[in-house]
Amino acid sequence: MKKISLFIVGVLALFMQYSCSELDEKVYSSNLTTNFYTSAEEIEGAYMRPWSHLLFCDTYYYLKLRTLGTDMAAWTTKTSENHGYDNALWSELHKHTWGTRHGEIESSWNTVWEGIGFANAVLEGIEDKDFEEMGVSISKAEMQAQLRAYRAYMHMIGLDFWRNIPIVTKVGDPYYPETKSAQEVFEFVETEFLAVKGSLPNAFEPYAQGFFSQQSVEALLSRLYLNAETYIGIDKYEDAIKMCDAVISSDFFELEADYLDAFSKDNNLSKENIQVLTQKGGSSMSAPLHALTCYWSNHVDAGGWNGIITQEGFYDSYSDDDARKNQFAVGPQFYADGTPVYIEAGNPGSGQLVYSKEVTTFHSEGLFEGARCKKYEAIAGLNWNQEYDIVLIRYAEVLMNKAEAIMRQSNGQADQTAVDLVNEVRERAFGDKFAENKYTTTTLTLDELLAERGREFAYEGHRRTDLIRFEKYLQPRWEKESTSDATRILFPIPQTQRDINTNLKQNDGY
Repeated sequence: MKKISLFIVGVLALFMQYSCSELDEKVYSSNLTTNFYTSAEEIEGAYMRPWSHLLFCDTYYYLKLRTLGTDMAAWTTKTSENHGYDNALWSELHKHTWGTRHGEIESSWNTVWEGIGFANAVLEGIEDKDFEEMGVSISKAEMQAQLRAYRAYMHMIGLDFWRNIPIVTKVGDPYYPETKSAQEVFEFVETEFLAVKGSLPNAFEPYAQGFFSQQSVEALLSRLYLNAETYIGIDKYEDAIKMCDAVISSDFFELEADYLDAFSKDNNLSKENIQVLTQKGGSSMSAPLHALTCYWSNHVDAGGWNGIITQEGFYDSYSDDDARKNQFAVGPQFYADGTPVYIEAGNPGSGQLVYSKEVTTFHSEGLFEGARCKKYEAIAGLNWNQEYDIVLIRYAEVLMNKAEAIMRQSNGQADQTAVDLVNEVRERAFGDKFAENKYTTTTLTLDELLAERGREFAYEGHRRTDLIRFEKYLQPRWEKESTSDATRILFPIPQTQRDINTNLKQNDGY
């Protein structure tokens, strides 16, 4: 199935490139749907479209909303020429001053509904098709389960960003969907995941790579339940523990010996990665992390934007003995063969590329201030079409989720089980210096767990949700002087969409 996607996704993009974000548009006529799903190739190509959509959107749009505005990263404005100002998009995210017409928030909203629309369109298109007769390479039941799980995941993204959103399971029906409560959205996501789980393959079975498995749905449910008290005000920590235990007891997963192996160009082989989005160099496209963070001339000679930097305090939260610190580029930069990276003529700056960990202000004269995260192993020349898979959820998160759920059941107190789970993840970061860096039931507090989650999951799209769950998101921090209003926990529903659909109720404070 992965090979099929490389040839067909580009063609299908032309056929299926529509916007369900403008929820008043009817996209498909029944005649077009009937005429298209006439062969196994067309069905399998249509099936791949939602996944290629998510591959780009998760790494480009959603990562920025999940990362900027936290204590971890910032898209700073650089030099007197205001490189990276971009009409204050990034400073508004950083300072929590966005409005109802913020471009990145609107793009995230639009692409969530596009993804849901892609899944719904395929579900409707295959409804009366005989997969065995047509020779489709997976069963109809499995394809339907995958698409329903995908649709639930997209609603889960919407729940995290906006809470109160429509629930949409058919193309164009209803014509103007109304906002549902966070409770209803939560229950929809939970119910869909539980309903389809048994129809999905186990991890690492044929066609499971890059798609949902029983274990990845269980892992996502552990994430959903861990955040239930934040999302809907209901404690579901016991359910989170049960889902973590289901993944752990499957015996399919283990931590990589080297932290960065989970992000290598061959991470499709990783036993740590529970859910990934697959890509193939030159054939599918994500927004690679090095493009968002690194300078135009960089360690893989693939054009970066010199955009997102790591805040100095976050970088300094890593001990020098912590191997996870190696995911950051600081100091003089070199190519893989040891050759120095020089700033090319015509680009701002000169000499060898050198990043400093120090960041003076949000609007600085320094082009090279701030550590740059490069945790994925990028290959020179591939630029935005890399070989590595994008990681959505790792085994390390399941272990950490269980530890946190245990602690929250005990008013934040860690027992030995919670400590052992976190130490299992932490040990590989310190190697032979682990003994002096391991946690105990005294040193593993909730605040320390939040810090450790930050170090473990940097730039993996967890930080905003974690800070909200730990009630730290609104606090003052570097270049953000005041506590944000509580309404900033949620993003606004874009006003352009409310102008189209008056059934969309705006979140409080906007």
